[in-house]
Amino acid sequence: MAGTMSERELRISCGSTLAAEIDNPASGFTNAAAMARIGSTLYFAKVNKNSKSKILKSTKFQSGTITSSAVFATLDYFVYGMTAKNQLLYLTCKDSSNVPFLIKLGLDGTILAKIRLPRVYVGIASYRTDEFILMEYLDKNNPSQFNFVIGSMEDLDVSANKGIHFSVTANDAEEYTKANGIYFERNYGLFILTNHYISDYSSCKNRILLVKSADYIEGGNYRPFAVFQADMDSKKYKQFNFEGITLYKENMYVFANVIGLTDTGLKDRVVYQKGISFKKWRSDASRAGNGYFVFNGSVKEGVLIPSIEIKGASVRNIQSMAMDDDDAACCLKCDVDNLYAAMYKTSNPETVEPKVIATFGEAEDTRLYHCNGMTYNPVDKKLYVVGYEMGKNGVCYVTVLATDGSMLRKFQLSEQEYGITYFSNDTGKSEFILMNKYNDGNPSRICFNKAVYDGKNMIEEERDFYVEIQRAEQSITLQDVYYHQFYGMFIPVSKKIVENKKEKTISEIYHVAKEDVEKAMKSSSNLEITPDFMISINPDKYSGYEVESMDLNKKTKKMIMCGNFHVDGDKDHDMYHVLNTLTFV
Repeated sequence: MAGTMSERELRISCGSTLAAEIDNPASGFTNAAAMARIGSTLYFAKVNKNSKSKILKSTKFQSGTITSSAVFATLDYFVYGMTAKNQLLYLTCKDSSNVPFLIKLGLDGTILAKIRLPRVYVGIASYRTDEFILMEYLDKNNPSQFNFVIGSMEDLDVSANKGIHFSVTANDAEEYTKANGIYFERNYGLFILTNHYISDYSSCKNRILLVKSADYIEGGNYRPFAVFQADMDSKKYKQFNFEGITLYKENMYVFANVIGLTDTGLKDRVVYQKGISFKKWRSDASRAGNGYFVFNGSVKEGVLIPSIEIKGASVRNIQSMAMDDDDAACCLKCDVDNLYAAMYKTSNPETVEPKVIATFGEAEDTRLYHCNGMTYNPVDKKLYVVGYEMGKNGVCYVTVLATDGSMLRKFQLSEQEYGITYFSNDTGKSEFILMNKYNDGNPSRICFNKAVYDGKNMIEEERDFYVEIQRAEQSITLQDVYYHQFYGMFIPVSKKIVENKKEKTISEIYHVAKEDVEKAMKSSSNLEITPDFMISINPDKYSGYEVESMDLNKKTKKMIMCGNFHVDGDKDHDMYHVLNTLTFV
Protein backbone atom coordinates (compact mmCIF):
# COMPACT_ATOMS: atom_id res chain seq x y z
CA MET A 1 0.00 0.00 0.00
CA ALA A 2 1.38 3.38 -0.98
CA GLY A 3 0.27 6.96 -0.76
CA THR A 4 0.81 10.21 -2.60
CA MET A 5 0.51 13.50 -0.75
CA SER A 6 -0.05 16.79 -2.50
CA GLU A 7 -0.72 20.21 -1.05
CA ARG A 8 -4.40 19.47 -1.34
CA GLU A 9 -4.88 15.79 -0.70
CA LEU A 10 -3.36 12.48 0.37
CA ARG A 11 -3.83 9.58 -2.06
CA ILE A 12 -3.54 6.08 -0.63
CA SER A 13 -3.50 2.91 -2.70
CA CYS A 14 -5.16 0.10 -0.78
CA GLY A 15 -6.18 -3.47 -1.41
CA SER A 16 -9.70 -4.78 -0.98
CA THR A 17 -9.89 -7.91 1.18
CA LEU A 18 -12.94 -10.18 1.13
CA ALA A 19 -15.22 -10.01 4.16
CA ALA A 20 -18.26 -11.85 2.75
CA GLU A 21 -20.05 -12.76 -0.46
CA ILE A 22 -23.69 -11.77 -0.75
CA ASP A 23 -26.18 -14.13 -2.37
CA ASN A 24 -28.43 -12.98 -5.14
CA PRO A 25 -31.92 -12.98 -3.60
CA ALA A 26 -33.88 -13.78 -6.74
CA SER A 27 -33.51 -13.97 -10.47
CA GLY A 28 -32.67 -10.61 -11.95
CA PHE A 29 -31.72 -8.88 -8.69
CA THR A 30 -28.02 -9.06 -9.38
CA ASN A 31 -26.89 -5.45 -9.14
CA ALA A 32 -25.51 -4.15 -5.86
CA ALA A 33 -26.88 -0.67 -5.23
CA ALA A 34 -26.42 0.50 -1.64
CA MET A 35 -25.52 -0.48 1.92
CA ALA A 36 -26.24 0.74 5.46
CA ARG A 37 -25.39 -0.51 8.94
CA ILE A 38 -27.36 -0.64 12.20
CA GLY A 39 -25.19 -2.01 14.98
CA SER A 40 -23.64 -5.27 13.77
CA THR A 41 -26.21 -5.80 11.01
CA LEU A 42 -25.63 -4.75 7.43
CA TYR A 43 -28.48 -3.94 5.06
CA PHE A 44 -28.03 -4.24 1.30
CA ALA A 45 -30.09 -2.98 -1.61
CA LYS A 46 -29.99 -5.02 -4.82
CA VAL A 47 -31.91 -3.94 -7.92
CA ASN A 48 -33.11 -5.23 -11.26
CA LYS A 49 -33.64 -3.52 -14.57
CA ASN A 50 -37.39 -3.17 -13.95
CA SER A 51 -36.93 -0.54 -11.23
CA LYS A 52 -37.55 -2.96 -8.39
CA SER A 53 -35.37 -3.67 -5.37
CA LYS A 54 -34.74 -6.30 -2.75
CA ILE A 55 -33.48 -5.24 0.69
CA LEU A 56 -31.34 -7.87 2.41
CA LYS A 57 -29.75 -8.06 5.82
CA SER A 58 -26.82 -9.96 7.26
CA THR A 59 -25.02 -10.24 10.58
CA LYS A 60 -22.23 -12.39 9.16
CA PHE A 61 -20.49 -9.88 6.94
CA GLN A 62 -17.15 -10.36 8.73
CA SER A 63 -17.13 -14.12 8.35
CA GLY A 64 -15.11 -14.37 5.14
CA THR A 65 -17.51 -17.08 3.99
CA ILE A 66 -20.49 -17.06 1.66
CA THR A 67 -23.31 -15.37 3.52
CA SER A 68 -26.95 -16.27 3.11
CA SER A 69 -28.72 -12.98 3.58
CA ALA A 70 -32.37 -12.76 4.50
CA VAL A 71 -34.65 -10.70 2.28
CA PHE A 72 -36.84 -8.57 4.48
CA ALA A 73 -38.34 -6.11 1.99
CA THR A 74 -39.30 -5.98 -1.71
CA LEU A 75 -39.87 -2.50 -3.10
CA ASP A 76 -41.38 -1.24 -6.34
CA TYR A 77 -38.57 1.30 -6.51
CA PHE A 78 -35.06 1.41 -7.93
CA VAL A 79 -32.82 2.17 -4.93
CA TYR A 80 -29.78 4.40 -5.33
CA GLY A 81 -28.66 5.22 -1.81
CA MET A 82 -29.37 4.03 1.73
CA THR A 83 -28.51 5.16 5.26
CA ALA A 84 -29.59 4.41 8.82
CA LYS A 85 -30.90 6.81 11.45
CA ASN A 86 -32.61 6.03 14.78
CA GLN A 87 -33.01 2.31 14.00
CA LEU A 88 -34.70 3.06 10.67
CA LEU A 89 -33.55 2.95 7.05
CA TYR A 90 -33.80 5.85 4.60
CA LEU A 91 -33.51 5.28 0.86
CA THR A 92 -33.17 7.55 -2.16
CA CYS A 93 -34.85 5.90 -5.14
CA LYS A 94 -37.13 6.30 -8.17
CA ASP A 95 -40.30 4.54 -9.31
CA SER A 96 -40.98 2.98 -12.71
CA SER A 97 -41.93 6.42 -14.05
CA ASN A 98 -38.55 7.83 -13.00
CA VAL A 99 -40.09 9.93 -10.22
CA PRO A 100 -37.54 10.36 -7.40
CA PHE A 101 -38.43 9.69 -3.75
CA LEU A 102 -36.94 9.56 -0.26
CA ILE A 103 -38.42 6.64 1.69
CA LYS A 104 -38.43 5.91 5.42
CA LEU A 105 -38.37 2.15 5.94
CA GLY A 106 -39.04 0.26 9.16
CA LEU A 107 -36.97 -2.78 10.06
CA ASP A 108 -39.99 -4.97 9.40
CA GLY A 109 -39.89 -3.86 5.77
CA THR A 110 -42.84 -1.43 6.08
CA ILE A 111 -42.72 1.93 4.30
CA LEU A 112 -43.40 4.43 7.09
CA ALA A 113 -43.15 7.64 5.08
CA LYS A 114 -42.03 8.94 1.71
CA ILE A 115 -41.52 12.30 0.07
CA ARG A 116 -41.03 13.32 -3.52
CA LEU A 117 -37.63 14.80 -4.29
CA PRO A 118 -36.94 17.54 -6.84
CA ARG A 119 -34.36 15.32 -8.60
CA VAL A 120 -32.70 11.93 -8.35
CA TYR A 121 -30.08 11.68 -5.62
CA VAL A 122 -27.65 8.78 -5.89
CA GLY A 123 -26.37 8.90 -2.32
CA ILE A 124 -27.71 9.61 1.15
CA ALA A 125 -26.02 9.84 4.56
CA SER A 126 -27.29 10.56 8.04
CA TYR A 127 -26.03 13.97 9.19
CA ARG A 128 -27.31 15.91 12.19
CA THR A 129 -30.30 15.04 14.42
CA ASP A 130 -33.04 15.03 11.78
CA GLU A 131 -30.99 15.95 8.74
CA PHE A 132 -29.50 14.07 5.81
CA ILE A 133 -26.85 14.74 3.19
CA LEU A 134 -27.94 13.84 -0.35
CA MET A 135 -25.61 13.59 -3.35
CA GLU A 136 -26.62 14.36 -6.92
CA TYR A 137 -25.64 12.55 -10.09
CA LEU A 138 -22.17 13.46 -11.25
CA ASP A 139 -22.25 16.08 -13.99
CA LYS A 140 -20.41 14.58 -17.00
CA ASN A 141 -19.45 18.07 -18.11
CA ASN A 142 -17.80 18.78 -14.74
CA PRO A 143 -16.80 15.37 -13.36
CA SER A 144 -14.53 16.70 -10.65
CA GLN A 145 -17.35 18.50 -8.82
CA PHE A 146 -19.77 16.66 -6.54
CA ASN A 147 -22.96 18.47 -5.51
CA PHE A 148 -24.88 17.95 -2.25
CA VAL A 149 -27.86 19.18 -0.30
CA ILE A 150 -28.52 19.01 3.47
CA GLY A 151 -31.97 18.96 5.01
CA SER A 152 -34.68 17.13 6.91
CA MET A 153 -37.37 15.17 5.09
CA GLU A 154 -39.61 18.22 5.37
CA ASP A 155 -36.90 20.47 3.90
CA LEU A 156 -36.11 18.11 1.05
CA ASP A 157 -39.69 17.57 -0.10
CA VAL A 158 -40.19 18.99 -3.58
CA SER A 159 -42.98 21.20 -2.27
CA ALA A 160 -40.55 22.90 0.14
CA ASN A 161 -37.32 22.52 -1.80
CA LYS A 162 -35.23 23.94 1.03
CA GLY A 163 -31.86 22.84 2.25
CA ILE A 164 -28.20 23.78 2.36
CA HIS A 165 -26.33 23.29 -0.90
CA PHE A 166 -22.58 22.72 -1.05
CA SER A 167 -20.05 21.07 -3.34
CA VAL A 168 -16.80 19.09 -3.19
CA THR A 169 -14.14 19.60 -5.87
CA ALA A 170 -11.55 16.90 -6.49
CA ASN A 171 -8.16 17.40 -8.11
CA ASP A 172 -8.30 15.26 -11.25
CA ALA A 173 -11.47 15.26 -13.33
CA GLU A 174 -10.33 12.28 -15.40
CA GLU A 175 -10.44 10.09 -12.30
CA TYR A 176 -14.24 10.25 -11.96
CA THR A 177 -17.02 8.93 -14.16
CA LYS A 178 -19.75 8.08 -11.67
CA ALA A 179 -20.72 9.07 -8.13
CA ASN A 180 -22.17 6.25 -6.04
CA GLY A 181 -22.82 6.10 -2.30
CA ILE A 182 -21.84 8.42 0.56
CA TYR A 183 -21.31 7.97 4.29
CA PHE A 184 -20.88 10.55 7.05
CA GLU A 185 -19.27 10.06 10.41
CA ARG A 186 -18.81 13.11 12.61
CA ASN A 187 -15.38 12.00 13.82
CA TYR A 188 -13.96 11.66 10.30
CA GLY A 189 -16.10 13.47 7.78
CA LEU A 190 -17.86 12.72 4.50
CA PHE A 191 -16.87 9.64 2.47
CA ILE A 192 -17.77 9.74 -1.24
CA LEU A 193 -17.75 6.57 -3.34
CA THR A 194 -16.79 7.08 -6.99
CA ASN A 195 -15.91 4.99 -10.02
CA HIS A 196 -13.98 5.68 -13.17
CA TYR A 197 -14.69 3.14 -15.86
CA ILE A 198 -14.99 2.68 -19.61
CA SER A 199 -18.16 1.43 -21.29
CA ASP A 200 -17.30 -2.28 -21.25
CA TYR A 201 -15.97 -2.19 -17.65
CA SER A 202 -12.64 -3.59 -18.79
CA SER A 203 -11.09 -1.12 -16.38
CA CYS A 204 -12.56 0.31 -13.22
CA LYS A 205 -10.92 2.65 -10.72
CA ASN A 206 -12.63 2.94 -7.38
CA ARG A 207 -11.96 6.14 -5.47
CA ILE A 208 -13.18 6.95 -1.97
CA LEU A 209 -12.91 10.65 -1.22
CA LEU A 210 -12.71 11.78 2.40
CA VAL A 211 -13.75 15.35 3.17
CA LYS A 212 -12.91 16.35 6.72
CA SER A 213 -15.75 16.75 9.15
CA ALA A 214 -17.35 20.12 8.77
CA ASP A 215 -20.45 22.16 9.38
CA TYR A 216 -21.14 22.63 5.69
CA ILE A 217 -22.47 26.07 4.72
CA GLU A 218 -24.68 27.25 1.89
CA GLY A 219 -22.60 27.65 -1.27
CA GLY A 220 -19.49 26.17 0.39
CA ASN A 221 -16.93 24.37 -1.72
CA TYR A 222 -14.66 21.81 -0.09
CA ARG A 223 -11.73 19.68 -1.16
CA PRO A 224 -10.98 16.09 -0.26
CA PHE A 225 -8.30 15.65 2.35
CA ALA A 226 -7.64 12.03 1.40
CA VAL A 227 -8.47 9.77 -1.54
CA PHE A 228 -8.39 6.00 -1.08
CA GLN A 229 -7.66 4.16 -4.33
CA ALA A 230 -8.76 0.56 -4.95
CA ASP A 231 -8.55 -0.42 -8.61
CA MET A 232 -10.20 -3.48 -10.10
CA ASP A 233 -8.09 -6.55 -10.85
CA SER A 234 -8.83 -6.86 -14.57
CA LYS A 235 -7.41 -10.41 -14.59
CA LYS A 236 -10.19 -11.58 -12.24
CA TYR A 237 -13.16 -9.31 -12.79
CA LYS A 238 -15.12 -7.81 -15.62
CA GLN A 239 -16.72 -5.46 -13.13
CA PHE A 240 -15.80 -4.61 -9.53
CA ASN A 241 -17.17 -1.25 -8.52
CA PHE A 242 -17.99 0.20 -5.11
CA GLU A 243 -21.63 0.97 -4.32
CA GLY A 244 -21.98 1.40 -0.53
CA ILE A 245 -19.75 2.15 2.44
CA THR A 246 -19.74 2.05 6.24
CA LEU A 247 -17.22 2.09 9.11
CA TYR A 248 -17.30 -0.71 11.69
CA LYS A 249 -14.80 -1.57 14.45
CA GLU A 250 -12.13 0.75 13.01
CA ASN A 251 -12.37 -0.76 9.51
CA MET A 252 -13.86 0.62 6.28
CA TYR A 253 -16.32 -1.83 4.68
CA VAL A 254 -17.50 -1.43 1.10
CA PHE A 255 -20.27 -3.17 -0.84
CA ALA A 256 -19.04 -3.99 -4.35
CA ASN A 257 -20.90 -4.91 -7.54
CA VAL A 258 -19.00 -7.90 -8.93
CA ILE A 259 -18.97 -9.63 -12.33
CA GLY A 260 -16.28 -12.20 -13.11
CA LEU A 261 -14.53 -12.59 -16.44
CA THR A 262 -15.87 -16.09 -17.00
CA ASP A 263 -17.70 -17.12 -13.84
CA THR A 264 -21.10 -15.50 -13.98
CA GLY A 265 -21.86 -17.10 -10.62
CA LEU A 266 -19.60 -14.71 -8.75
CA LYS A 267 -21.51 -12.96 -6.01
CA ASP A 268 -21.43 -9.32 -4.98
CA ARG A 269 -18.99 -8.73 -2.17
CA VAL A 270 -18.48 -6.91 1.07
CA VAL A 271 -14.80 -6.02 1.33
CA TYR A 272 -12.68 -4.08 3.75
CA GLN A 273 -9.70 -1.92 2.90
CA LYS A 274 -6.59 -3.72 4.10
CA GLY A 275 -3.93 -1.72 5.90
CA ILE A 276 -6.20 1.18 6.93
CA SER A 277 -7.92 1.58 10.28
CA PHE A 278 -9.92 4.45 11.77
CA LYS A 279 -9.42 5.72 15.32
CA LYS A 280 -11.59 7.90 17.51
CA TRP A 281 -10.52 10.25 20.25
CA ARG A 282 -11.91 8.12 23.08
CA SER A 283 -15.69 8.27 23.21
CA ASP A 284 -15.88 11.91 24.22
CA ALA A 285 -18.55 13.74 22.25
CA SER A 286 -16.53 16.94 22.55
CA ARG A 287 -13.94 15.27 20.34
CA ALA A 288 -16.28 15.16 17.35
CA GLY A 289 -14.40 15.83 14.16
CA ASN A 290 -11.06 14.74 15.56
CA GLY A 291 -10.95 11.15 14.44
CA TYR A 292 -8.03 10.06 12.32
CA PHE A 293 -6.99 7.11 10.24
CA VAL A 294 -3.90 4.91 10.35
CA PHE A 295 -2.22 3.28 7.41
CA ASN A 296 0.68 0.86 7.50
CA GLY A 297 4.03 2.14 6.32
CA SER A 298 6.71 0.21 4.50
CA VAL A 299 10.33 1.26 4.26
CA LYS A 300 13.47 0.72 2.20
CA GLU A 301 16.86 0.58 3.86
CA GLY A 302 19.37 3.28 3.06
CA VAL A 303 22.98 3.43 4.25
CA LEU A 304 24.38 2.60 7.67
CA ILE A 305 25.62 5.41 9.90
CA PRO A 306 28.70 4.00 11.62
CA SER A 307 29.74 4.76 15.19
CA ILE A 308 33.07 6.36 16.14
CA GLU A 309 35.07 6.87 19.33
CA ILE A 310 36.09 10.24 20.72
CA LYS A 311 38.56 10.11 23.62
CA GLY A 312 37.44 6.58 24.46
CA ALA A 313 33.73 7.40 24.38
CA SER A 314 31.55 5.50 21.91
CA VAL A 315 29.56 7.99 19.86
CA ARG A 316 26.84 5.58 18.76
CA ASN A 317 23.43 7.09 19.52
CA ILE A 318 21.75 8.58 16.45
CA GLN A 319 19.68 11.64 17.40
CA SER A 320 18.63 13.94 14.56
CA MET A 321 18.99 14.84 10.90
CA ALA A 322 18.27 17.55 8.34
CA MET A 323 18.73 17.92 4.59
CA ASP A 324 20.02 21.02 2.82
CA ASP A 325 18.98 22.58 -0.51
CA ASP A 326 21.02 19.98 -2.43
CA ASP A 327 19.46 17.05 -0.51
CA ALA A 328 22.72 16.34 1.28
CA ALA A 329 21.80 14.77 4.61
CA CYS A 330 23.48 15.76 7.88
CA CYS A 331 22.91 13.78 11.05
CA LEU A 332 24.16 13.89 14.63
CA LYS A 333 25.24 11.09 16.97
CA CYS A 334 26.30 11.39 20.60
CA ASP A 335 27.67 9.19 23.38
CA VAL A 336 25.60 7.92 26.31
CA ASP A 337 26.84 10.72 28.60
CA ASN A 338 26.19 13.41 25.98
CA LEU A 339 29.73 14.73 26.32
CA TYR A 340 30.71 14.19 22.71
CA ALA A 341 28.91 14.34 19.39
CA ALA A 342 29.73 13.84 15.72
CA MET A 343 28.17 15.26 12.60
CA TYR A 344 27.91 12.99 9.56
CA LYS A 345 27.15 14.09 6.02
CA THR A 346 26.21 12.22 2.85
CA SER A 347 25.24 13.41 -0.61
CA ASN A 348 22.67 10.59 -0.86
CA PRO A 349 21.35 8.88 2.28
CA GLU A 350 20.01 6.00 0.21
CA THR A 351 23.30 4.93 -1.39
CA VAL A 352 26.35 6.94 -0.24
CA GLU A 353 28.02 6.14 3.11
CA PRO A 354 28.08 9.19 5.41
CA LYS A 355 31.37 10.68 6.52
CA VAL A 356 32.21 12.45 9.77
CA ILE A 357 32.73 16.15 9.01
CA ALA A 358 32.85 17.58 12.53
CA THR A 359 33.12 16.51 16.14
CA PHE A 360 32.02 18.30 19.26
CA GLY A 361 33.88 17.94 22.50
CA GLU A 362 33.77 17.90 26.23
CA ALA A 363 34.33 21.63 26.72
CA GLU A 364 31.14 23.46 27.66
CA ASP A 365 31.29 25.90 24.75
CA THR A 366 31.80 23.15 22.18
CA ARG A 367 29.15 20.66 23.35
CA LEU A 368 25.86 19.86 21.64
CA TYR A 369 24.58 17.86 24.65
CA HIS A 370 21.67 15.48 23.92
CA CYS A 371 21.11 16.76 20.39
CA ASN A 372 17.58 15.45 19.95
CA GLY A 373 16.41 17.81 17.18
CA MET A 374 17.86 19.47 14.09
CA THR A 375 16.45 21.50 11.20
CA TYR A 376 17.70 23.36 8.14
CA ASN A 377 16.91 27.05 7.61
CA PRO A 378 16.61 27.64 3.83
CA VAL A 379 16.93 31.41 4.31
CA ASP A 380 20.32 31.64 6.00
CA LYS A 381 21.44 28.12 4.89
CA LYS A 382 22.30 27.10 8.46
CA LEU A 383 21.50 24.15 10.69
CA TYR A 384 19.75 24.67 14.03
CA VAL A 385 20.21 22.03 16.71
CA VAL A 386 18.25 21.58 19.94
CA GLY A 387 20.29 19.97 22.70
CA TYR A 388 19.65 19.60 26.41
CA GLU A 389 21.79 18.62 29.39
CA MET A 390 20.71 15.39 31.01
CA GLY A 391 20.14 15.65 34.74
CA LYS A 392 20.58 19.43 34.94
CA ASN A 393 16.98 20.56 35.26
CA GLY A 394 16.50 20.50 31.55
CA VAL A 395 18.95 23.24 30.60
CA CYS A 396 18.54 23.52 26.85
CA TYR A 397 20.31 25.26 23.97
CA VAL A 398 19.84 26.01 20.29
CA THR A 399 23.17 25.78 18.49
CA VAL A 400 23.57 27.24 15.00
CA LEU A 401 25.90 25.27 12.73
CA ALA A 402 27.19 25.77 9.22
CA THR A 403 26.59 22.81 6.90
CA ASP A 404 30.30 21.96 7.22
CA GLY A 405 29.79 21.49 10.98
CA SER A 406 31.32 24.80 12.10
CA MET A 407 29.74 26.05 15.33
CA LEU A 408 28.53 29.63 14.82
CA ARG A 409 26.49 30.63 17.88
CA LYS A 410 24.56 29.21 20.80
CA PHE A 411 21.41 30.34 22.62
CA GLN A 412 20.05 29.10 25.93
CA LEU A 413 16.32 28.38 25.98
CA SER A 414 13.97 28.83 28.90
CA GLU A 415 12.59 25.28 28.71
CA GLN A 416 13.82 21.83 27.77
CA GLU A 417 12.94 21.14 24.15
CA TYR A 418 12.93 17.81 22.36
CA GLY A 419 12.68 18.91 18.75
CA ILE A 420 12.97 21.84 16.37
CA THR A 421 11.76 22.50 12.84
CA TYR A 422 11.84 25.52 10.55
CA PHE A 423 8.43 27.07 9.98
CA SER A 424 8.63 30.21 7.82
CA ASN A 425 10.24 33.59 7.17
CA ASP A 426 7.01 35.41 6.31
CA THR A 427 7.66 38.16 8.86
CA GLY A 428 11.23 38.76 7.70
CA LYS A 429 12.48 36.81 10.70
CA SER A 430 13.07 33.06 10.83
CA GLU A 431 10.32 31.30 12.76
CA PHE A 432 10.74 27.84 14.29
CA ILE A 433 8.50 25.31 15.98
CA LEU A 434 9.94 23.89 19.20
CA MET A 435 8.63 20.61 20.58
CA ASN A 436 8.46 20.53 24.34
CA LYS A 437 7.86 17.66 26.70
CA TYR A 438 4.46 16.20 27.48
CA ASN A 439 2.02 18.71 28.80
CA ASP A 440 1.01 18.15 32.43
CA GLY A 441 2.72 14.76 32.34
CA ASN A 442 0.14 13.48 29.84
CA PRO A 443 1.91 11.25 27.26
CA SER A 444 -0.85 11.89 24.75
CA ARG A 445 -0.53 15.68 24.86
CA ILE A 446 2.59 17.17 23.27
CA CYS A 447 3.42 20.82 23.84
CA PHE A 448 4.83 23.08 21.09
CA ASN A 449 5.78 26.73 21.03
CA LYS A 450 7.17 29.30 18.59
CA ALA A 451 10.67 30.72 18.58
CA VAL A 452 11.76 33.65 16.41
CA TYR A 453 15.35 34.29 15.35
CA ASP A 454 16.01 37.91 14.40
CA GLY A 455 19.66 37.43 13.39
CA LYS A 456 20.94 38.15 16.89
CA ASN A 457 18.64 36.51 19.42
CA MET A 458 16.38 33.48 19.66
CA ILE A 459 13.13 34.75 21.16
CA GLU A 460 10.68 32.22 22.60
CA GLU A 461 6.99 33.04 22.77
CA GLU A 462 5.28 32.19 26.03
CA ARG A 463 2.18 31.03 24.20
CA ASP A 464 2.00 27.26 23.50
CA PHE A 465 -0.08 24.98 21.38
CA TYR A 466 -0.78 21.31 21.90
CA VAL A 467 -1.10 18.23 19.75
CA GLU A 468 -3.02 15.37 21.26
CA ILE A 469 -2.18 11.93 19.97
CA GLN A 470 -3.58 8.47 20.55
CA ARG A 471 -4.02 6.66 23.87
CA ALA A 472 -2.89 8.49 26.95
CA GLU A 473 -2.42 5.22 28.82
CA GLN A 474 0.42 4.14 26.54
CA SER A 475 3.89 5.46 27.20
CA ILE A 476 5.60 6.85 24.13
CA THR A 477 9.01 8.33 23.46
CA LEU A 478 9.19 11.71 21.77
CA GLN A 479 11.67 12.08 18.94
CA ASP A 480 12.11 15.08 16.64
CA VAL A 481 9.52 17.07 14.67
CA TYR A 482 9.39 18.04 10.98
CA TYR A 483 7.29 20.71 9.26
CA HIS A 484 6.87 21.31 5.52
CA GLN A 485 5.24 24.45 4.13
CA PHE A 486 2.99 22.41 1.82
CA TYR A 487 2.53 19.08 3.56
CA GLY A 488 2.12 19.97 7.22
CA MET A 489 3.81 18.68 10.36
CA PHE A 490 5.11 15.19 11.05
CA ILE A 491 5.75 13.94 14.59
CA PRO A 492 7.66 10.65 14.91
CA VAL A 493 7.25 8.80 18.21
CA SER A 494 8.20 5.31 19.33
CA LYS A 495 6.49 2.95 21.74
CA LYS A 496 6.81 -0.60 23.03
CA ILE A 497 4.30 -3.29 22.10
CA VAL A 498 3.99 -7.04 22.70
CA GLU A 499 3.93 -9.08 19.52
CA ASN A 500 3.97 -12.88 19.52
CA LYS A 501 4.66 -12.74 23.29
CA LYS A 502 7.80 -10.70 22.70
CA GLU A 503 8.33 -7.04 23.44
CA LYS A 504 9.37 -4.89 20.53
CA THR A 505 9.61 -1.20 19.70
CA ILE A 506 7.69 0.33 16.80
CA SER A 507 7.45 3.81 15.35
CA GLU A 508 4.43 5.95 14.61
CA ILE A 509 4.45 9.15 12.60
CA TYR A 510 1.56 11.51 13.34
CA HIS A 511 0.58 14.10 10.75
CA VAL A 512 -1.02 17.45 11.51
CA ALA A 513 -2.58 19.40 8.64
CA LYS A 514 -0.74 22.47 7.38
CA GLU A 515 -3.82 24.64 7.97
CA ASP A 516 -4.06 23.58 11.61
CA VAL A 517 -0.37 24.26 12.27
CA GLU A 518 -0.57 27.69 10.63
CA LYS A 519 -3.62 28.56 12.71
CA ALA A 520 -1.88 27.48 15.92
CA MET A 521 1.33 29.37 15.10
CA LYS A 522 -0.52 32.59 14.30
CA SER A 523 -3.05 32.46 17.13
CA SER A 524 -2.75 34.67 20.21
CA SER A 525 -4.17 31.92 22.45
CA ASN A 526 -3.13 28.39 23.42
CA LEU A 527 -4.76 26.12 20.87
CA GLU A 528 -5.20 22.37 20.90
CA ILE A 529 -4.99 20.58 17.55
CA THR A 530 -5.13 16.92 16.59
CA PRO A 531 -3.59 14.74 13.88
CA ASP A 532 -5.59 13.75 10.83
CA PHE A 533 -3.68 10.57 10.04
CA MET A 534 -0.90 8.40 11.37
CA ILE A 535 1.62 6.08 9.72
CA SER A 536 2.43 2.94 11.68
CA ILE A 537 5.82 1.39 10.88
CA ASN A 538 6.53 -2.10 12.18
CA PRO A 539 8.91 -4.01 9.85
CA ASP A 540 9.15 -7.70 10.72
CA LYS A 541 12.94 -7.68 10.43
CA TYR A 542 13.46 -5.40 13.42
CA SER A 543 12.88 -6.09 17.10
CA GLY A 544 13.20 -2.37 17.67
CA TYR A 545 12.33 0.34 15.17
CA GLU A 546 12.86 3.90 16.43
CA VAL A 547 12.60 6.73 13.92
CA GLU A 548 14.55 9.60 15.46
CA SER A 549 14.24 12.34 12.85
CA MET A 550 13.11 12.95 9.27
CA ASP A 551 13.28 15.28 6.29
CA LEU A 552 12.03 15.40 2.72
CA ASN A 553 14.21 14.56 -0.27
CA LYS A 554 13.28 17.22 -2.81
CA LYS A 555 14.52 15.22 -5.82
CA THR A 556 12.90 11.85 -5.10
CA LYS A 557 9.86 13.32 -3.27
CA LYS A 558 10.35 10.69 -0.57
CA MET A 559 10.60 11.06 3.18
CA ILE A 560 14.05 10.17 4.56
CA MET A 561 14.26 8.96 8.15
CA CYS A 562 17.18 8.18 10.44
CA GLY A 563 16.93 6.08 13.55
CA ASN A 564 18.00 3.32 15.92
CA PHE A 565 16.98 -0.01 14.43
CA HIS A 566 17.53 -3.28 16.28
CA VAL A 567 17.79 -6.83 14.97
CA ASP A 568 17.66 -9.81 17.37
CA GLY A 569 21.06 -11.42 17.79
CA ASP A 570 22.84 -8.58 16.02
CA LYS A 571 24.23 -5.20 16.88
CA ASP A 572 22.07 -2.13 16.60
CA HIS A 573 21.65 -0.59 13.18
CA ASP A 574 21.84 3.20 12.97
CA MET A 575 20.86 3.97 9.40
CA TYR A 576 18.76 5.96 6.99
CA HIS A 577 15.45 4.59 5.77
CA VAL A 578 13.12 5.71 3.00
CA LEU A 579 9.38 5.83 3.64
CA ASN A 580 8.08 4.01 0.57
CA THR A 581 4.39 4.42 1.28
CA LEU A 582 4.27 8.17 0.77
CA THR A 583 5.33 10.24 -2.24
CA PHE A 584 5.07 14.04 -2.18
CA VAL A 585 3.92 15.98 -5.25
